[in-house]
Amino acid sequence: MKKLKYMALVLVMMLGLIGAGYAAWEEELEIGGTVETGTFNIEFTETGIENIAEHMELSVGIKDGDPNTVEFDIKNMYPQNQGDDNTEFFMRFESKGSVPVKFESVSLEGVDNEKIWNHLRYQLGGPAIDQWPQGYLKDLADEIEAQFEDVKLKKNDDKKFHLYVWLEDNEDAPTGEKVDFDLVMNWKQFNLVD
Repeated sequence: MKKLKYMALVLVMMLGLIGAGYAAWEEELEIGGTVETGTFNIEFTETGIENIAEHMELSVGIKDGDPNTVEFDIKNMYPQNQGDDNTEFFMRFESKGSVPVKFESVSLEGVDNEKIWNHLRYQLGGPAIDQWPQGYLKDLADEIEAQFEDVKLKKNDDKKFHLYVWLEDNEDAPTGEKVDFDLVMNWKQFNLVD
């Protein structure tokens, strides 16, 4: 029995020593560091009109509060042939952030005159455009997507393109009409490894 008491006492002391040893080795370790991430910022930086057909009234500009949207307002449209002093808009977008960006999509929004939409023609041009395609304005978003599908921009890279607009010259085209629409370009972060 004495042996059992002695062993119990030794066991209690050993457990106490294990706890004391653990407590002596446990410390809180703090590691400080600073992480800086990049900035994602691409926007239209410039819009304008380089040529106005004689009878048209126009405005174009970057939408307030949304630098990825360009607003168009075209009034007093009359039919004309391509090349007959067509209205010419230009737009420039620039990557101002430190994160590389890649073109994602484009949309035309807010079309307020459906009857003219099927008669309004366009041609794309300028340094950012490969083949100067043309078609109906209702199909413009698809063509811009085809032209820009592989566009990637680093910080301070920019692209400029032109949009020529005219009302096709046929007897069904409405005259004296106006149309408003927005061109919205969407971008995503470009990762070297997807």
